[in-house]
Amino acid sequence: MPVCAHYGKYEKEMQMAEGLLNQSREDAAIAVYNALIMKSPNYYPAQLALATVYARQAKYVQAEKIILKVLNNNKKDANAYERLAYLYYLWADANKESATHFLKKGLEAIKKAIELDKYNEQIYNTYGLILIEYKEYQDALKSFNKAIDINPSSQEAFTNLGVLYTRLEKYDIALSNFQRAIHIKTSYSRPYRELSIMLAQTNQERQAIEYLEKARFHDIFITYQDHYLMATLQEKMGNLKQAINEFLDVLIQKPDYIDCYTHIARLAEALGDDKMSV
Repeated sequence: MPVCAHYGKYEKEMQMAEGLLNQSREDAAIAVYNALIMKSPNYYPAQLALATVYARQAKYVQAEKIILKVLNNNKKDANAYERLAYLYYLWADANKESATHFLKKGLEAIKKAIELDKYNEQIYNTYGLILIEYKEYQDALKSFNKAIDINPSSQEAFTNLGVLYTRLEKYDIALSNFQRAIHIKTSYSRPYRELSIMLAQTNQERQAIEYLEKARFHDIFITYQDHYLMATLQEKMGNLKQAINEFLDVLIQKPDYIDCYTHIARLAEALGDDKMSV
């Protein structure tokens, strides 16, 4: 989840927090952000970065509260509206039953962001992702291309084009965009992760595992979605014990993911592990 990098007078502290996040030391990064907020209550970059970490941890209510507080103090902060829109996009993906509600709120927020700043590539990236969920594919394409017009090296935009063409089942074009995104910065995890999803969709399980492992290498924080995808891939490859372990890791992060219990019981039974299957 990208964050605005215009840090101003606390650039050193913000970069330190980013370094901690890259080491998967999220609690330490949160402590840095909170210290900055205590020192300067209206320092919005720290607040938005903190909200971003909470969103990454699926703590959507806490993230929303922080961003709305920023907007209450500064109703013309385009970056805050973009963060809010992306938060609702993630929230919709995690809560399918309320997806329509959150996507609507996300669309409202991102349109406000565009009104305030028409030259922010991240705003157009987020807008395009929301448009994909509305199946407005041509408008999503225009939005990602707008981001590239603003920044021809927008790794996020090329990754999003890969996501769009995967949705359209134009896999060759999707692959080309993912590869271009990876070439721009090889240490960024998201293109590897999205490419893995595309490969899984096209029944290329071995390659999908390879790219998902690369995503994990470049991003120590592994989401429950990553664990779930790896579990399904390992099962298809016949690696049942590895699949069970991945499903268990899903439950550590998301205990209410009921389907995982069914998967674990089924796989344990196939392995002859009666205790776990029960």
